[in-house]
Amino acid sequence: MSGESKRSKAQNRLYWKWMQEIATQASTTDKQTLDKDEWHYLCALRFLGFKDLTVMGRAYKIPCTSTSKLGVKAFADYLTEIEAEFTTREVRLSFPEDYNTAMGLK
Repeated sequence: MSGESKRSKAQNRLYWKWMQEIATQASTTDKQTLDKDEWHYLCALRFLGFKDLTVMGRAYKIPCTSTSKLGVKAFADYLTEIEAEFTTREVRLSFPEDYNTAMGLK
């Protein structure tokens, strides 16, 4: 990641569009609905990994890295994982005009 530029504006737009679409269409296995920020956190845990942290005697799971620290290629890979996961769960994700740019295909 060092030397690689941070995710692009097209990637950021696509990501938050997808987080909102997931929030409006998906639920947890126990039927809870989550907002886009909660899905953002869970996707980071799922696809970027997590570490256990104990603070003042309480255990927490936190993402191994922040999505804002991912470079363009790593973020495209992250978006690909999200796309694969949620399309198999029948979430209808948008593919805006700058999708190919966001995914590094153009």
